[in-house]
Parts: sequence; structure tokens; C-alpha cells
Amino acid sequence: MYKYKVVIENVTCSDTESIHSGDKLVLSGLIATGNKQKGYALPLLRINTGQTKSYPADTSLLFDDFSKESTIGIVVHAVDIDQNDGWYENKENIKNLAVEIGKAAVTAYSGNPIAGNESGKYIDTGFQFIDTIVTFFIKNDKNDTLGNAKGLVNFNELTLGQRGTKNFSQAFREHDDYGLLGIYIDYNDYSYTIIFRVECEFIMNPLGAICSKWESLGAETGFLGSPISIETKCPDKEGFFVHFQGGSIYWSEKTNAHIVKGSIRDKWAQMGWENSDAGFPIEDEKANSGNSVSQEFEKGVINKKGNEIEFVANRTRIRSRPRSDVFTPR
Repeated sequence: MYKYKVVIENVTCSDTESIHSGDKLVLSGLIATGNKQKGYALPLLRINTGQTKSYPADTSLLFDDFSKESTIGIVVHAVDIDQNDGWYENKENIKNLAVEIGKAAVTAYSGNPIAGNESGKYIDTGFQFIDTIVTFFIKNDKNDTLGNAKGLVNFNELTLGQRGTKNFSQAFREHDDYGLLGIYIDYNDYSYTIIFRVECEFIMNPLGAICSKWESLGAETGFLGSPISIETKCPDKEGFFVHFQGGSIYWSEKTNAHIVKGSIRDKWAQMGWENSDAGFPIEDEKANSGNSVSQEFEKGVINKKGNEIEFVANRTRIRSRPRSDVFTPR
């Protein structure tokens, strides 16, 4: 079983898609691994050429879940939602700015009236095309899909207990020109790089008995909750265990996988876990009459009733059991 975290690290803009201003970038997509998947839609990010920006911590974590697969997929959809408002709303301002530039150019040639008059003619001619250019930009500079992409990040090299971190980088680039009178203007150029950070920890054998037991109880949504340790070999005996938020699962080849939880687990831990006089659990906790619970171990049983809890060894139970093999003469 693998534990994944996927975080969007940052977005770098080398060239905005918008012609007149920064972009209003929106990213959405899907993270998927095994039978787990989660969609995401990030808040609008205002970004300009040459900027690298990150998202707030409460929105940058896109995926935090378990999977039996050592590979995770990332899908990203990038959109610039400028909606051409800037060109439309600022059309008159753009015209006025062009006029001012023209006046400044004529003034610059004031020492040479002939040159000044000639420059003014060229500027007047160029100004006639401003409406055409701006109208073209309004038509073409609208909601733009910058790209769709998907990729896989795999952690096949991890062994039990290991952690790994990898970056998934996705670039979106485009180049379009608008040509008029031999002059070319970029209008749909953009260049973005989006970086995701993927963290993975190999927690337990996805094909093992402990994992199967945990999954049969609802995995992280069940009463055991999420793992708080990796699958660990017992220090002195042949077996493995995993601790969870709500208890533990212990396995040995002889006894199979069983849950130990609550007060019985606390008692067993005080006794020394599997190295104690109890040994490994051989069944899960069971309810008895009189509001009592008990759990069988290799060498005895732990009984709990109310606040009282005790371990009774098998040899004690055998001695105290009524004998049925005593010969009684007729």
C-alpha cells in the first residue's frame, strides 16, 4: 500500500497569452491512482510574463490518499479567462495612446519641419489601421484553452518503508502572429511551465494479509483509520505488524492476521506484545455475555469487563476447567 501526496508547487509564465495585460490563469484536472481519483479546480491566478507564482497552502494540496498502485496519474487543463474584456474596454484608450505617440513623434522632429511633416503622414496612415488591429484582437483574444496534458509518475523502485519525492513538470506553449503591412504582432503567444510535487511512501505490502485485513474493514474509512506506521517485522519473532489510528494488525504465518485494539491492546502492550506470555493473537476481539469482551492469544486469553482486565494463561484455564475424563465407578 502506498501513501501519496500531490502538491502543485508553482506556475512559471515566460510569456502571457493575453496581448495587453497579465493572464487570468485557471487550472483544473484530475489525480488518479488505482481505484482512487480526485478532481481539482484551483482559484484564479493573476500572472504576468517573467513571474513564478504559487498557490496558498490550503489549496495547493491536490491529493492525499492511499493506493495499492505504485503509479499515479496527473491530468491538467489550463485556461486563460481574459475574455477579451481588456481590448474591448480599452479600445478608446489604445487609440488615444496612439495619438499621443504620434504627437510626440512629430514634436521630436520639430527642428526639421520636413521630416516632422513626413513622420506625421506615416503616423496618420498607421493610425487608420488601429481600428482594424484592435477589432482583430477582440475577436481572437478570448477565453483560451492553453492546453490539456496528462502524465504518469511511478515509484516502482521503492521498497517497503522507503519514501520518494518526484516532480512532474508540464509545459504549455503556443506561437501565433498577426501580420499587417509587413508588420507582425504576436497575439496568441504563451509559454507556461507548471510543476507538481509528488510524495510517495511504501507503507505495506499491497498483496499481504495485513493489507487485505485492513481493506476488508473499510481501509482508512473503517474503525482502524489510517496507518501510523509502516509494515514492520517483529523484532524477535517471525511476524509483521502495522499500527493504525484505531488499533494494530499483527500477522504470523501460524496465526494469520488479527486486530488488537482498545484496552486489550493496551494490556497486551504492557505485557510485551508478541514476546509476552500471551504470544500472537489467534482471533479478533469478541463480545461475551455480561458486557464483557475477550481475545484469544496463542498462550491464553485477555478478558475485559468494565474497568477490570486480566490475562489468563492457557495452563491456568486447563487446571481450573472441570475435568470430564475422571473415571467414576458405577
